[in-house]
Amino acid sequence: MSTTLWLTVAEATTYFSTRLGSSDWTAASDADKTAALTTGQWQIESCGVYDFESGITPTDAMQEAVCEQALFLLSDQEGQSKRESLQAQGVRSFTVSDFSESLAGIRGIVIAPRAHIRLSEYNLGGSNTFKFER
Repeated sequence: MSTTLWLTVAEATTYFSTRLGSSDWTAASDADKTAALTTGQWQIESCGVYDFESGITPTDAMQEAVCEQALFLLSDQEGQSKRESLQAQGVRSFTVSDFSESLAGIRGIVIAPRAHIRLSEYNLGGSNTFKFER
């Protein structure tokens, strides 16, 4: 993982103070917030979808994307683990109640949609999307 975080917990908390739907961030401990920011940044840097110049000073978009990825991780930890486990087992689709999801094989790291949007200028042109059907 990267040794230098793009933003602090305090800076992320400032971002979330005006972000509707960020109660999972507010409820998390400082240790979980730090872990979510660290893991979220590592996922963004490692997913192979974005290209950041070496030594780049983090932009607002990069910092906001890390915030969104951190919230994504805090919001659905159990669901992400289950989805990753199913993908690793080769499951291509599944249905829960009236909700079904098609998986594109083992895709690697899932990036939160809001983070992906914020990082569009750094996108290598690949796809990191998934399709939900009802």
